[in-house]
Amino acid sequence: MEIYANGVGASTEDFKSVSIKKSSAKRKSRRFAAKGYEAQMQAFVDDIKAGRETAVSVIDGARATVVSLKMIESATKGAPVDIDLPAILED
Repeated sequence: MEIYANGVGASTEDFKSVSIKKSSAKRKSRRFAAKGYEAQMQAFVDDIKAGRETAVSVIDGARATVVSLKMIESATKGAPVDIDLPAILED
């Protein structure tokens, strides 16, 4: 997962560690890496159309959203932040 905001980039591969890069230079790219999103979305739609259980759940989406927001918070603060997923997902 990658998050970008105002000269700060944060990324994680396994949700166990986060890499944060800060830069004052602004760079825009017209290229987007092929990361499998199109195939993942098509598989999701195919599963729904076929009445199969999807590979990802609403909880998976909520987790990804919460972690993304916490990564932005951490990048903004320049320090680690706690993520208590069970408490957040209970609300």
